[in-house]
Amino acid sequence: MRSRLDTSYAAEFRMPRQDVGAWLAKTYPSGPAPGTELCDDGAGLCLNLDSEAAGPPAGAGADAVTVNVMYEGPDRALVRFSAFTV
Repeated sequence: MRSRLDTSYAAEFRMPRQDVGAWLAKTYPSGPAPGTELCDDGAGLCLNLDSEAAGPPAGAGADAVTVNVMYEGPDRALVRFSAFTV
């Protein structure tokens, strides 16, 4: 976590590749479907939630959330999460 005028959070973790879709749907049930537009370089899937779109879930304490998923082979995915206030 970093804080100055805005607060930002970042996390990175690995999970089974086959569980990524279900995890995104459970974590962001009202969010848009994950896709490949506006992904970081190398990401095979991403999800972008901001106040102009569906927005982060109520109580998230953030104005925007970005999730980028990099596939590390057939069984594993690296998930990079960031969130910030505006």
